[in-house]
Amino acid sequence: MPYENQKKMISAVIALLLAASSLPLAANAAQTDNAPDTPIIAAAESIITHTDDTTPIIECGECGDNVKFEIHESGILYIYGEDAMKDYVFSDIGTQFENIEKITTAIIENGVTKIGDHSFYYFKNLERAEIAGSVTRIGTWAFADCENLKSVKLSEGLTYINEFGFCGCSSLTEINLPSTLKEIQPVAFGYCTSLKSINIPKSVTVIGMLAFNHCESLLSFNVSEQNEKYSSVDGVLYNKGVTKVLCCPAGRSSVTIPDTVLTISEDAYYYCTKLTSILIPDGVVNINDYAFCGCTSLTSIEIPDSVTNIYPAAFSKCTSLDSIRLPARINEIDNETFSECTSLRSIVIPDGVKRIKEKAFLECTSLKHIEIPNSVTSIEENVFSQCRSLSDVYFTGSEEEWFNIAFSGGNNILQKVTIHFDSHMPEIDEPHEYSLMGDVNGDGKVTAKDSMTVQRYAIKLDQLSDEQLKAADVDKDGKTTSKDALYILRYSINLAQLP
Repeated sequence: MPYENQKKMISAVIALLLAASSLPLAANAAQTDNAPDTPIIAAAESIITHTDDTTPIIECGECGDNVKFEIHESGILYIYGEDAMKDYVFSDIGTQFENIEKITTAIIENGVTKIGDHSFYYFKNLERAEIAGSVTRIGTWAFADCENLKSVKLSEGLTYINEFGFCGCSSLTEINLPSTLKEIQPVAFGYCTSLKSINIPKSVTVIGMLAFNHCESLLSFNVSEQNEKYSSVDGVLYNKGVTKVLCCPAGRSSVTIPDTVLTISEDAYYYCTKLTSILIPDGVVNINDYAFCGCTSLTSIEIPDSVTNIYPAAFSKCTSLDSIRLPARINEIDNETFSECTSLRSIVIPDGVKRIKEKAFLECTSLKHIEIPNSVTSIEENVFSQCRSLSDVYFTGSEEEWFNIAFSGGNNILQKVTIHFDSHMPEIDEPHEYSLMGDVNGDGKVTAKDSMTVQRYAIKLDQLSDEQLKAADVDKDGKTTSKDALYILRYSINLAQLP
């Protein structure tokens, strides 16, 4: 499979969610002027048919009621007939046809009305697909994981691309959507890592959740001015009134949000791993679930005081985020808001916050100092679980008020830290510390990069500071050797725990 484990896990989770409910990103959008309303695609009439191919047939049969197929020695699979292709299930993958490995081109001829679920899932040699205008729907996972698929020709008449339709087509650099298209369902183009831009025609009314997630080369959405639901500004997808950010292309390194925006929608910047800076304007009120989740290059962010709601996991897994200013008007820190922000070193929770909810700072392994106001009445389960570096809590209330807080399990670290009562956190300017064993680079994470650093020291190519040597000596034998580098490498890829 071409997916990494993380990709498989995310896809599985989303698939479960989709089984329970429909999750479209319904939106009303604003306008751009650079998206064509008529697609730059071939009409159905130009698609060749099985009767034009004179090369020998190596396999043939049925793939639906009144739908047949032929695989020719030319490497072309022809689907033809007067109905929908049948839906395949996951257990059918690899057995849809006997000669899958010989198929380089798939041609769905005029008359076929639907491409079935999983029809071409993981056809690893498929490079080209041509779909006639009679096809109105592309099924779930239809072309998913076709990692060598470089060219897809869609025709006028197509109205729906189902969830995961082209997910994982990592060689696809462009696709032109027809002016008849109405819905792009969740994760339809997820992990199309070579896709650079998308033109959204005026006909599209639904773009589903994470439809373009992990498209790491994607730089722009271009929405037709005539589209009544969506718009694009500077290549970013918004609703028609430009009051909601809907999706930032994952290839962008910086963006400026327009002053008209009130809401940063769920998953708007999800895994925009190249994003290093963003300016949130005063006037934004809501930052929704997972809005900035996985923005691993984002180092700092200032949230304006106009923001009153920050929803679950909004900044989770922002592993480079080392500073953040929270707005004064929020009244709780929601579930997993900053979980796995492994570079976050200190934070001030504003006065007025009453609850710090489950796992809010889970695995913030570099978090050392935090200010908690006396307005807090509840610290829920695992808020500070695995915050190994936490040493000082500055509590603005009295000792009596501190012990009146309702503490839930998984926060044992609070019994070991120094509590400064009636105190605010002082200005702290700390050098890099290497308090996490194995974290030789001091970035709050233990990765293969740390292993490489230790190995280069072990073979006398590089020098390490005393603090780095302390973090590198994971077997605690007083020496830093290639053995330590191996321990760190095995830990970083989840093969073993550190000694």
